[in-house]
Amino acid sequence: MLLLERIEQSRRLRVLQQAQRKGTYETLLSDVLLRTLLVEQLNLSNHAIQITRTPFGKPMLAGYPGVHFNLSHTRKWVVCGLHSEPVGVDVERIKSGRVGAAELLCGVEELERLHLLRDWEQDLYLCRLWSLKESYVKALGLGLRKIPLKSIRIHAQSSSMDSLTYGTMYFHTRRIDPDHILSYCSPHPMGKPAALIYRDSYAMMQQFAACSSPLGPKSE
Repeated sequence: MLLLERIEQSRRLRVLQQAQRKGTYETLLSDVLLRTLLVEQLNLSNHAIQITRTPFGKPMLAGYPGVHFNLSHTRKWVVCGLHSEPVGVDVERIKSGRVGAAELLCGVEELERLHLLRDWEQDLYLCRLWSLKESYVKALGLGLRKIPLKSIRIHAQSSSMDSLTYGTMYFHTRRIDPDHILSYCSPHPMGKPAALIYRDSYAMMQQFAACSSPLGPKSE
């Protein structure tokens, strides 16, 4: 059961109203998805979950130093990864126009490969590369100011972009629909988080709206 169904109806309505603002509802959905995962995987109560941040801004679960999580979202998807070791997840929408930012994203070898690809292949390549590098930075929790994306030479070490390594980190990437790429990064040899969940944000919002209806489920 989604956690929004467990709070009082007046609060659900306030959350839903706030979620109508541009860019706000994805953050709210990410929080609900995280709390759902923590309740299911760690048997915590919703009220016991307190999120703090490191000096670099990475969110952490207060009181549980051995629990690591990471969140990502687009307008379409909300993603949460949970692990016993540092983990980074990133979901990106495949779109044209990234080539102009390639100089900020790509190292020399990656730029050389990019220029050998056709236009639509370039869009996919850059999106996947961006997602992989973002997941790496998020796993380390240091931020882009400390680790410029072009300094991360992920593709230069592997001919495959589905499962690969960079230094001591392991990566997996997948195309979760025709328009989106999801990547996750961890020092665990299998690469995959202990729990990885992604949900359609529009479907979640529709469920929240139904829960906030006077005819919807009652709060507990």
